Amino acid sequence: MNPEEETRLEDIGCEAQRLAKSGRWQEANELVHSIPDADELTGYLHEKAIALTEIGRALLKARQQDLAASTLAEAERLAHVLARGGAWEEAYQLYDIGCVWQEANQGAQALRLWDSAVEAARTGLETQRLLAALARQFRDLGLHERVSSIVAQLPAGYPWEQVPRSPIIDE
Repeated sequence: MNPEEETRLEDIGCEAQRLAKSGRWQEANELVHSIPDADELTGYLHEKAIALTEIGRALLKARQQDLAASTLAEAERLAHVLARGGAWEEAYQLYDIGCVWQEANQGAQALRLWDSAVEAARTGLETQRLLAALARQFRDLGLHERVSSIVAQLPAGYPWEQVPRSPIIDE
């Protein structure tokens, strides 16, 4: 695939995200499914995974539980493909999908995904920010054993309680 085609597909993913955030999940869903899958991390695959997560969020708000569940499962599947670009890519995506489930009061799903995000996160500054955000989520739920496990993975003295709720940095 040439760079122009990849850029075009990234733009489609970004447009699908915009549509989903504005509640136009049907249009977003059509757009996102025009983006092909890939066996490796690409910019457009990353945008597709984010778009699917946003579509899932919009579907939950529209009370389309079954469709939301399948859409978020697809986003989770793509998160594991993102791991081929680095563990933190997968971990961030799993974290975000978990946040969508938490917003919908589906704590068990959120916990499952956040536990998977902890497992996916291995090294690096961004991973430390993600682990800190996960520790705060678990603390807020009163899951202190999980907090201790995560904090033990951070460097001594890391200010995990001051990391923003969303560790994702907008580019």
